[in-house]
Amino acid sequence: TKFPPYLTEDDFKLAASLPTTTENINITQYYLKDDQIRSALDSARWPNGVVHYILDEHLTEHERAEVAKAFNDYQVKTCIRFVPRQNNEQAFVRIIRDDTTCGLAIVCRTGNEQWAKFGGGCITSAVMVHELGHTLCFGHEQTRFDRDDYISYRPGCNPDGKDNNHETSRELFYDYLSSQHYNNDGCYEAKLPGITTWGGDGGLSVLDINKVNSYYECGGCLSYRWKPYAKVDASTMIAGGKEYTGEQQYICRVYHNGDIIPGKGRPNHGCWVGYNGVEYHHTDNYEMLTDPSRSNSYVWRQDDNQPSNAIAGGRDSSRSTLYISKCHLQLHGYNLQLSGKFHNGKAYATFGFVEYTCPPGSYEILVC
Repeated sequence: TKFPPYLTEDDFKLAASLPTTTENINITQYYLKDDQIRSALDSARWPNGVVHYILDEHLTEHERAEVAKAFNDYQVKTCIRFVPRQNNEQAFVRIIRDDTTCGLAIVCRTGNEQWAKFGGGCITSAVMVHELGHTLCFGHEQTRFDRDDYISYRPGCNPDGKDNNHETSRELFYDYLSSQHYNNDGCYEAKLPGITTWGGDGGLSVLDINKVNSYYECGGCLSYRWKPYAKVDASTMIAGGKEYTGEQQYICRVYHNGDIIPGKGRPNHGCWVGYNGVEYHHTDNYEMLTDPSRSNSYVWRQDDNQPSNAIAGGRDSSRSTLYISKCHLQLHGYNLQLSGKFHNGKAYATFGFVEYTCPPGSYEILVC
């Protein structure tokens, strides 16, 4: 059957019925066999996040659904939109099946026809998410200019090259679980503690989403930005709870034992987060949550469940998303409002070197 050169409603319906992709040996092979790409360009964004495309008309129904699933991952979580090329747009991407490769894409918008390919045993949404990341101007995470701060190579392994992709990294944390990071073939060693899992799981990671939304200047409910504490504009920080002294807290996050944990913080004072019942104070390498557009879109909502519009604050080392909470607690004679994390139906906050579980009805969740 010959299909139209664009996705249809039926393709997206079939995509919704595809099984959830989980990390497995096949995906590891897909990423490791991914072909070399050219260096990312700092300025070659797709205007307004709109990517015009044409589909290979010989893709099967199932293969089209895999493409639709990849498109959906971006379109649900970011402001990127994949739009059929119907008006002879000069810049567009052709989605191609090519069984001589696993995955291959031209990086960034070139201004003319370009392609993103998958083939062989790699015709999955996971591979297409990865290749579309290149189309959108994102290189491989392990080739970031600052990767030597986060990974090393075991003897006998050839280090990957480095991209000058300062712009697309957005100065955010290195992402061991990025859809753009290769899985560990035994050559990588993490320089941060607690890193046991590498590479993507078939879709965009929490940090992938942050990077795409920042690079493409997404607005509305996607306008929040995580910023290194030393470079934050204090007037844009999103307020969290308050200290027992009444001093305002703000929302921070930091790597701790492989998790990226949201907590309470103040620039140049540190970020306090909870882990396994203990409060930890980090004084460097943390990020602050900001609203540069001053949209005032972000509010606290009392809800014992996870609202669908909750703002992701981080994730644990097994990829589970951590959301942002604010607990109202009475401790040591103080009435406290404490920013923390929400995970698996429970909110947590820290005070006085202890991590507390917040009772039902005592906390709010940051939403848009």
